Amino acid sequence: VVKARSNAPLLMARAGRSTDGRRVTALLVNRAVEGELTIELTFDGFVPTKISCQLLAAPLNATNGPVLSRSVQKGAPVKPREISCTPSAAQTLTLPAGSILSVVAES
Repeated sequence: VVKARSNAPLLMARAGRSTDGRRVTALLVNRAVEGELTIELTFDGFVPTKISCQLLAAPLNATNGPVLSRSVQKGAPVKPREISCTPSAAQTLTLPAGSILSVVAES
């Protein structure tokens, strides 16, 4: 059982840089149960030449997996999808409620 918390931030973010400094990875989670979060992602001191953004999002009541069912999101598996990102030092992204965004940027 997970205890409810009223002071938890809506956005959780973690990032790391490869040992050679050429790759930055970030994971962002919109913990809100309703509503989108619009965020500005900036890379201080790092200008990507290539970037990939994968978004995992589904209705909050969706289930996924062979044990539960095939899926309840319109009969299709719930899986990450590529979203548009530009290889720049800053960009604005929108995360749906309950979504996870993976960003991999390379220079």
